[in-house]
Amino acid sequence: MKLEDKRKNTVVYVYNLYEDPGHAWLEVPYNEIVELGIESSISQYSLRNRIYAYLEEDCDLSLFTKTMKDLGREVRYKEIYVEDFETYLNEQLTPAFYFPS
Repeated sequence: MKLEDKRKNTVVYVYNLYEDPGHAWLEVPYNEIVELGIESSISQYSLRNRIYAYLEEDCDLSLFTKTMKDLGREVRYKEIYVEDFETYLNEQLTPAFYFPS
């Protein structure tokens, strides 16, 4: 979701951050990953489906936020806790698969 922060005169991008007891994944529309040109740099610890990439917190999330920051885009998170992310993803959302290694 794209919002304007009139106090800073910037555009803020808000993404869902899914957290379970072990890790967290940022949900980003896959076309945004492609537009940023980072799709080939995403690790095998992140997942994707036809619509979204789920960027794992330890490597890929920071790559995404740094790339956005370099373009002058502020990223914020809406935190969503789930018991088991992969189960949640496959049961509640659209099944996903890991990026190739």
